[in-house]
Amino acid sequence: MVGVAYLDIERDALAFIDEFGITYPNGLDMGKTISEQYRIQGVPETFIVDQAGNIVEMHVRPATEGQLDAILDGLIDARPMV
Repeated sequence: MVGVAYLDIERDALAFIDEFGITYPNGLDMGKTISEQYRIQGVPETFIVDQAGNIVEMHVRPATEGQLDAILDGLIDARPMV
């Protein structure tokens, strides 16, 4: 999991991370490079990206832990056996 601060300044992003006790890596979208590449439509958005870099799921709303668990479990179950 990686968080991206979209249209935010560092001070505000850090305050948000602190307020909500976020522990996963986060960074700023400097110059809107990431938001343009992923065609951000709203905030918050959640993108599930597979190992090959393909977007396999997108939510234009907050995603709950249960929703993320279900998506990730589905991806794990769909992996080819090595």
